[in-house]
Amino acid sequence: MADAIDGVNCNITIASAYDLPIYDDFVSTSEESGAELLGYAVHGITGIAIAGEAAGRYQNYIACEVGEDSVLTIGVANPHSKIGTNEWTGVSNFRLTYLGGNEDEEATEGLATALESQLARANTILTKYEFADATEAVKAPNFPAELKAALEAAVAEAESAETPEQKYASIKKLSQLFQDILAAKQAYRKMAEDAQAADYALTLLSDIITEADYDVILSGVEEINIGYAEGTVSLQDALNFDIAKAIPALAKIVAPKDENGSYQIGTPMQLIYFSAIVSNGGQSSNAVLTGDINMEGFPFTPIAHGTRYNGVFDGKGYAIKNLTIGSADEYCDYQNTGLFSDIENGTVKNLKVQSTIYTYAKFAGGVSGYTRNAKIQDCDVDVTVHSLVDGDGTHGGIAGVNETAGTVVENCKVHFVLDGETTNCWGGIFGWSTNADEVKNCLIIAEIVAADLEGSNSVSRNDGNCSCSNVYFTTKLNGANIGTYIEPTDARFKTGELTWLLNGSQAENVHWYQTLGEEDMPHLFGGSTVWKYGNDFLNTRPNIQLNAFASNLNFASNAEKVVISYTLNAEATNGAINFYADGVLKYSHVLKEGELLAGGHE
Repeated sequence: MADAIDGVNCNITIASAYDLPIYDDFVSTSEESGAELLGYAVHGITGIAIAGEAAGRYQNYIACEVGEDSVLTIGVANPHSKIGTNEWTGVSNFRLTYLGGNEDEEATEGLATALESQLARANTILTKYEFADATEAVKAPNFPAELKAALEAAVAEAESAETPEQKYASIKKLSQLFQDILAAKQAYRKMAEDAQAADYALTLLSDIITEADYDVILSGVEEINIGYAEGTVSLQDALNFDIAKAIPALAKIVAPKDENGSYQIGTPMQLIYFSAIVSNGGQSSNAVLTGDINMEGFPFTPIAHGTRYNGVFDGKGYAIKNLTIGSADEYCDYQNTGLFSDIENGTVKNLKVQSTIYTYAKFAGGVSGYTRNAKIQDCDVDVTVHSLVDGDGTHGGIAGVNETAGTVVENCKVHFVLDGETTNCWGGIFGWSTNADEVKNCLIIAEIVAADLEGSNSVSRNDGNCSCSNVYFTTKLNGANIGTYIEPTDARFKTGELTWLLNGSQAENVHWYQTLGEEDMPHLFGGSTVWKYGNDFLNTRPNIQLNAFASNLNFASNAEKVVISYTLNAEATNGAINFYADGVLKYSHVLKEGELLAGGHE
């Protein structure tokens, strides 16, 4: 603290994102607690710029040999140990000094400086680093005791190094150990999070799995936590850790991963366990469905409950059916309910989801309670919200709230059943658009059981923030200023015209399908393509060619009749056979529909 000078080596008052004060209890954030201020830690661009110019602050030294190719690559890597949080690495000045050969004075001094820097780092790890409990491993994960012992031995060896060769060998050894410890910390963090996910899943599955399996899994979690705390798991074992192998009873509950690292979910318990994974450090986990999942009888807590999902969830056209959050006897009392609780920078696509939500709280949605720069693509959503909110519920067919700009909802079909006599402020897609979002090529079918429509909107409340294109809704939820209203009995449903419109009035790259004469409604996920020919809509590609012409024209007559035969190279839109005398039109036979088709006629 005595060395801190504002604007010289610290950013205490210069610019926003001021350096963070550190107190001797390592908890307080102000002097109000009575804790003593020890100093400041960099926080922000201005802080790192000032620190980078200050002698002796945040300076690191390393020495290395240039390889036979005479190329030296310098860089900085941020391993993102805190997945899903705001983490950054600040870099100020690089200074590169050529040290010459081992016998040069510059090499002797440079190696001594670099080794001193590496030893300072090593001693900080050995004497000051305190790992966090397994439940908070993301803050400061443990690492293997064997690596700590190896680091202690390397420090002792480095402190006795005398020759340039010995000093450089120590620098290399310490550098490699730092890399190993970093890798081990990340692996330990993941191991601890997997154990916490298993423990969390037990609370969700306690009424479903057997008592024997429950006890085995709980015991396995305790063993993993002990191994984490004592550092008895080797680096290699931590890197190769597999929770399903560590606790075999989880093998039928944890979804396997494909070659891309995506969880392959095909059962209710695998979906529930995936929710536990995401809520315990796995926010970036990707998943694909391998079949329809019937969630009837299975309790469910939204994926990313208490966090934000930023992975890719691909339904592959399969359905999650009978998903229920809360119950008629016990409404849920937490906000942000849906298949997901909160999606930030994540994607949900190619999914059918049918759900029922019973809630006392705000922000329920067919896909997610909240979205933030999310992508919701090609989803067929059927959601019923039973709401006991008194007043503003801010429930939506896709999401309760879009909070952050950049969210896109496209090619989605939403059936939204509103059941909340005292609840108002509903939205067909979003209950509220806090920031700019986009909705396109969507069909919204809202069904009102009991609802107060005050403040509601057929697409999105606060619709000035919602860019809406090619969106149709069948129910007017009060102040609908965006989107296009279409009567539920409109003939365009059956004729295929609405399907054509939802596909952007084209039939080459389609998302919407309909078998005319059999299906009364557009739908997603494969089927018959709808084409337009003239004013008609067809399930077969029209044989349309420009410049249709007649050939093989023949004329024959007798006292009773005149016969004209001809061949059309392609279907024509109109035509006529005209008879002239001395250049004057005497008679015109207008070709009928059957006479305009490609082929021979007479």
